[in-house]
Amino acid sequence: MKGNSPDKTTGQRLLKESNGALPLNIRFNPAHFSVGEGNWCSWREVFKAKNWLIFIIIFALGSLFGISGVGPVLPNYFLGGISFLHHLNPYEVTLQNGPANQFKYSPFFALLFGFLANISPIFLSILVFKILNYILFFTGLLRWQRLTGKSGKATYYFYLALFAVLADLILSLSVNQVNAAIIGLALIGLAEFRDRRFFISGFILMVATVLKVYPLIFLVGLAFLFKKKYWLGAFLGGVFSFSYPIIFVGWEYNLQTHIQWFDLVAHNANGNGVLDIASAFERLNLKDFGLALRALILICSFPIFFVFVPFLRGDKWYFWITFGIAGLLLLSPRTEIFTYVLLAPSYAFLASWCLRSHDKNIKSYLGPFLAFLSLMISMSPFYPGEWWRSEAPCETARVLGALGFWIISGIVLLRVMSGPFQHRFALASSHKRKPG
Repeated sequence: MKGNSPDKTTGQRLLKESNGALPLNIRFNPAHFSVGEGNWCSWREVFKAKNWLIFIIIFALGSLFGISGVGPVLPNYFLGGISFLHHLNPYEVTLQNGPANQFKYSPFFALLFGFLANISPIFLSILVFKILNYILFFTGLLRWQRLTGKSGKATYYFYLALFAVLADLILSLSVNQVNAAIIGLALIGLAEFRDRRFFISGFILMVATVLKVYPLIFLVGLAFLFKKKYWLGAFLGGVFSFSYPIIFVGWEYNLQTHIQWFDLVAHNANGNGVLDIASAFERLNLKDFGLALRALILICSFPIFFVFVPFLRGDKWYFWITFGIAGLLLLSPRTEIFTYVLLAPSYAFLASWCLRSHDKNIKSYLGPFLAFLSLMISMSPFYPGEWWRSEAPCETARVLGALGFWIISGIVLLRVMSGPFQHRFALASSHKRKPG
């Protein structure tokens, strides 16, 4: 009996040394849902020539298969930016093109696109915009996922996941959406936090949030770890984003435009849904089911996402990022086809995790299933019907794919969080158990 009981002294020592957070190599269940070290690049590795050779290939493919021209989105970015630089209200000017085309972004965002709009000829400004998006997305991806070397022996489903990443990236940038740059910037900021460079992490995540609100969930989530340098970086990032436009438009006009932006955001926070889970199911005549799913996701997402923050280390980051982005896409009324590029890096993250798992079932079954979900989300251009319309029935496949990622990553987060409690319970039980 004594020989089969857990080593109480060793277990207590491990808990004491780890401040209550167990070492990564301790596994809590036979399914090998434990996580290890991540498979990401340091900054030095990011700038290796072989990575940027891959970047050139990706950019060439994007330029070859992407839709050419200005697209439906970039003119509104440019018009809002030019209006701002000329002391006109960018929100009223763009509203003349219809509510769907209204500029809804911050003065800092307007300033940057005002600069881009002034690059001549227009082809060059579009090219600069695309290159910046590709660079930020690719850098953010590399800071979390190696594409060459030290990745283990890759299998077909890992390459399928990378193909899905590329497909969603090309699709988003074919209409010149800015979301690829936003998720790239957010991933860079998260990687800085992971590497304990808290100040620059807070600064980057705040700037990314001011540009577009999606990284807010990560900005707020990491704040609960109460790192002073992170809070200082976030504060100064906000100060920079607010004050930088003053140099070009003056204090009074900058303040006035910020007030107008806050008012616009407050009145448009709950707009009509497009490709969120409730709207998608409503178009399938399953309104009540969609609302029930939305309520379930809302109730579960916030506590799991924020309670998990103290557990962040190693591969656990992948599931936390995936869970947050998938939940955001399923709940946000502003989700549309081209927003799903935010989830694209997770296709590679989770496929890589499956590839490196010690469990044969995860490698043989979960990995291919995740690759299938990735392709289901990214392959909408090949579905029958008007795939370019977010309201098209075929686009429900994106919602279902995101729901799959949300469920799988949520299960892993819950199992990881339950591990220390299981271990503490085992220690308590062994303490009560008397030898002999």
